[in-house]
Amino acid sequence: MLLALETFDLDSLIHQDRIPPTHITPALTTEKPSPTLVPNPAHATWKKQDKLVLLWLHSHISENVLAYVIACETSRSTWIALENLFDAQSSVRADYLKTSLQDLQKGSLTMIDYIAQKRKLANSIAKCGYIVQEQDLKNFIFKGLDSSYNNF
Repeated sequence: MLLALETFDLDSLIHQDRIPPTHITPALTTEKPSPTLVPNPAHATWKKQDKLVLLWLHSHISENVLAYVIACETSRSTWIALENLFDAQSSVRADYLKTSLQDLQKGSLTMIDYIAQKRKLANSIAKCGYIVQEQDLKNFIFKGLDSSYNNF
């Protein structure tokens, strides 16, 4: 989604907490000493772009997820709701993967398969935004070995 928004210079609609242009703006004329209020063309442009992004977001998320964001009125508020929803899921998944990384035992796996499983779990944790340091991964690998590897 981000690539498409960046391609069309629409990413600022979801990333910035900017205030949308006002709906109306004062127009100074030489005929009238006081300003008159006229529709702001910048607001109309912002509204069209925002509704386009909002429509695009709605059309690219599942019905289950759409239920969480359908009440959001702007693309920015929808994006924030999606971030909050997926950050929470990511955090829970990361906790599960961290526990799996700690608990995985070599058992009957070959050493290559065992290390590959540990590395796969560490990579999955990284996808959730948490980095497993190389030394920590080595420690997790050693802890999952049985007593026949004590000298190692």
